[in-house]
Formats: sequence, structure tokens, C-alpha cells
Amino acid sequence: MIPDLGPHSAFIWTSYALTFGVLIALTAWLLADYRHQTSLLAELEARRKANSPKVDNTKVNNPKANNPKANNP
Repeated sequence: MIPDLGPHSAFIWTSYALTFGVLIALTAWLLADYRHQTSLLAELEARRKANSPKVDNTKVNNPKANNPKANNP
């Protein structure tokens, strides 16, 4: 069921094959880059967590703890 493409059929089929190959190559490159970027992001987040100081956030998240007048109704 191959259509008759006339005297230019070789050029047309070659163009289709090259286009398909380029699309496959781009998809593979995008998947590989996604995996690489994901691993870099995980490494940066791990480094950030390892280097972050231990901070007590109870006073930062509690506005009444920062304002002594707010404790007296």
C-alpha cells in the first residue's frame, strides 16, 4: 500500500526518514538532559540542606512571640 510518488520517491522517503531520525534524536537528547538536570537539582538541594544552619523558626512564624504587647490582651 505504498503510494506512487513518481520519480522523486527516493528523495521523499529519504526526507521522511531523516525527519523521523531527527525527531528521535531530539527526544532522546531531551530525556537525557532531563535526567541530568534532575540529578543536578537533587545534588544542589542535598548540598543546601547539609549547609543550612539549624534555625528555630518558632519565633519567626509566631507574630505574638515577636511582639510582647500582643501577649497581653
